[in-house]
Order: sequence, then structure tokens, then C-alpha cells
Amino acid sequence: MEIVIDNTDLEISYLINIAETYYPKYISAYSRQEYANTPEIKSLKRNIKKNLELLEFFKNDLDKDFPEHLIHDISIPSWFDRCVSFSFEEKSQKETHTKSVVILAISLLIPYYVIYQIECTKLTDNRVSYKLITNNSNREIVKKIKSVVEEKLAFKYLNPKYHDRILKNISFEDIPEGKFTLFNAFFKNEKDYH
Repeated sequence: MEIVIDNTDLEISYLINIAETYYPKYISAYSRQEYANTPEIKSLKRNIKKNLELLEFFKNDLDKDFPEHLIHDISIPSWFDRCVSFSFEEKSQKETHTKSVVILAISLLIPYYVIYQIECTKLTDNRVSYKLITNNSNREIVKKIKSVVEEKLAFKYLNPKYHDRILKNISFEDIPEGKFTLFNAFFKNEKDYH
């Protein structure tokens, strides 16, 4: 009899087990004091801070690795993101009301990263609207980003089909139980431009 092991299930189980070490189960994030004092949240904060410092060297080399792109560090540590995020815009991209931006998010909790694309549209009242792009219109830059991240950091690309995997019995900030995903656990609350 042949035993077949599905690596997808193993990887998801691995990621869920790690997530559960950083987020308390069965405690609502709305119980702010109790939630903040759990060992899981204390560990989460400690690891974010420590790993943020470790990734400084990578940030400093990005402009050299991508001279044809404008790269912005769009991380907001005060928002409790679990990743560092960079936006990539082609320098040759014409100034229009709508532009395509590639986002690289590198987890501060696990050796994984994600890449996604956003369409930014300037509205008449100077606000900006962001829309997730599902077609891969920037294949070359995505390929190059993957190569640089994997070569310099030895991090793995998190398959997009895992992003929306729900972690039961876990809530975080304004994300209630039953809505918290692997993407939320290891990156940020939303796929957006911040």
C-alpha cells in the first residue's frame, strides 16, 4: 500500500501551528487588556521588533538591485504590521490618474514573503483609491523580486491560495474570530498600499 502525503496540507498545518504561537485562541481582541497581556501577543511584539532590525541590510540594498524602479518603504510599524512592505513603481511609468504598483511584503514572523499588485487611482478630491489587481501584468519585476528575496534572504514565496485560509478561534485588532487569515497572521490586516 502506498502512502501519499500532500505537502500542501503539511505546509498549511505548519503555518497554522506557528500562527497559534503568536495569537491567543479563544480570547477576543476586543478584550484589549487581557489580550495584550497574553504570552502570545508579548512574543509577537518581541519578534516583530527583533526581526525588523535584522532586515535593515535588505532594505538598504533594494535601490541598487532595482535601479529602474522607484522603491518606497511603505511599512508602518506603529500599525502593528507583521511585515515590512515595499512598493515598486517603474520610473518610466507615465504620470496618470491611475498607476500599477507591485507590493512586496516580507514577514517578520516566518521566512515567507508575498507579492501582489495594486492599481492606484487619484480621485478628484486628492484621495487615492486602491484596487487589488489579479492579472499579473508586471511579470518581469515580480520574477526579479522573487529572485532577489530568495537569493538574499532564503525566504519562500507564500502561495496566494493560502492567503485566505481562516484561522479559527483567533481574532486580532479589528478582525473578529472566523475572519482572521494566514495573510493577516503573518503580514497585515489588509492587502493595500500602506
